[in-house]
Amino acid sequence: MADSALFQRAELPRPNFSEADATRLLSDMYGFNGPIRELGSQQDRNYLIDTGPERFVLKICRAEYAGDELEAQNEAMRHLAQCGLDLRVPELIPALTGEEILSVKVNGEDCRARVLTYLDGEPLTPATSTLRRTSLPRSAMWRPPSRSACGIFPIRAWSAICNGISAAPALSPCIC
Repeated sequence: MADSALFQRAELPRPNFSEADATRLLSDMYGFNGPIRELGSQQDRNYLIDTGPERFVLKICRAEYAGDELEAQNEAMRHLAQCGLDLRVPELIPALTGEEILSVKVNGEDCRARVLTYLDGEPLTPATSTLRRTSLPRSAMWRPPSRSACGIFPIRAWSAICNGISAAPALSPCIC
């Protein structure tokens, strides 16, 4: 993806997706019920649902984010889970239909949705990191994939993946 497209997309508003919309989607498409609350995000909508025995995060993004990018993120999580690192990685939860990424239309907006297991702890990147990362030189934000990972991810999605984990040096040898 061209850098200009990445920055244009960053200017888009967050999806118009309420807690009530999240509650309906989680119940209808995942069979999850329980109290929910919105988590912070710059470009997405993220909702934490507590089902009692387990907690999950519903992630909603605008349809302008290519399915390939989300698929690459999903593959990155699966790959990290199998790397043998002492690292907790969220698991992707398929919808009742078996789909990992749903295309949904809510309040006239096309969005993509997926659910991950929730991990307690501190985020890898603070809320202010996006501004800090975008001011770095391109070489500091993106590294090409290692030979062992080349067959796993579409190359055009690597920039998005590496930007998201550039502040996590422990992960870099495994992915980027």
